[in-house]
Amino acid sequence: MVSCLPTWLAPNLITLSGLAILTAAYVTTAAYAPALEAVAPSWVYGLMAAATFAYLHLDVLDGKQARRTGSSSPLGQLFDHGCDALAVHLLIVGIGASIDTGLTSKAVVGQLAVMAPWIVAHWEEYHSGHIRYGNGWWGVTEANYVLIMLHLITAFAGPALWRAPAP
Repeated sequence: MVSCLPTWLAPNLITLSGLAILTAAYVTTAAYAPALEAVAPSWVYGLMAAATFAYLHLDVLDGKQARRTGSSSPLGQLFDHGCDALAVHLLIVGIGASIDTGLTSKAVVGQLAVMAPWIVAHWEEYHSGHIRYGNGWWGVTEANYVLIMLHLITAFAGPALWRAPAP
C-alpha cells in the first residue's frame, strides 16, 4: 500500500490524518453518547469501526513511508507515539460508548488496565531501545481488529447486547 503513496507525502501528515479521522469519530460519538450510556444511531458505531480501521492502517503506513523516503527521525517517532497516546484514549472511550459502560469507576479502571501496559511498553523502549507489541500470536493489530468487530457488532445489534445477562 505504501508504494501507492507519493514520495512527497510527509509521514507525520499520514499520522496526523489517521488521528484526525479517529478524533472526528470520537467527537461524533461524544455528541450522541456524551456520558457513554446513551444509544447512538447504528451508523455512529460503524463510523467508530471505520475510523479505528483507518487509524490502524495509517499508523502502520507512516513508518513505512518514513523508511521509504529516508525521512525517519527520533522526532517523527516521538510524534507518532504521541499521537498513539491520544489515540489509545480515544479508542478506549469509543469502547465505552459501544458497550454502554457509562462514566463509572469500572470504566476508569478498564481504561487504566489498557493504558498501563502501553505506558510500561514505552518505558521499556526508552531504556532498552526495543518495544514489544505482542507475543507473536496476539498484539496491537489483533486487538484493534477485535475492537473493530466490537463496534460492528454494536452497530448491528445495539449496545444493549453487552448488558444482556448471559444464559
